[in-house]
Amino acid sequence: VWLIGGADPIADARLSDALARTVPKAEVHLLDGFLHEVFNEVDRARPFALMTKAIDGFLAAKPAA
Repeated sequence: VWLIGGADPIADARLSDALARTVPKAEVHLLDGFLHEVFNEVDRARPFALMTKAIDGFLAAKPAA
């Protein structure tokens, strides 16, 4: 899961997005208006929800041991 801050002043969001999309089966989210630390933004519920959904999907797809 890639959560990319669209207004990141540290890492170029366009380059991050392009790199992320080269990864097979990558789930890419470009978060418009978010800075570098997406989990520390005012609207942090959004990236947390995206990450939680991805983790839930991973756990559901993982075969039981």
